[in-house]
Amino acid sequence: RELIQDGINGYLVPAGSASAVADAIRKLVLAPDMMRLFGRSGRQSAIDNFSQAAIAESLMTLYRRVRS
Repeated sequence: RELIQDGINGYLVPAGSASAVADAIRKLVLAPDMMRLFGRSGRQSAIDNFSQAAIAESLMTLYRRVRS
C-alpha cells in the first residue's frame, strides 16, 4: 500500500481477493504499454522514496527535529 499508487504504478486490490488480483493481471496482460508505464513509474518511486540518499535525508530531517 505504501509503494503502490493505484492506477499510477500498479493496481491496489482488496486483500484476499483472488478474483481482483486476476482482474488486475488480466488488465496488464491486455495493455502491455500500461504494464511498462507501471514498471517505470514504480522504479522511479522506489528511487525517489527508498534510495540510500532519500533514506539518509529523511533520517537527517528527523534528527534535526529531535535536536531542536
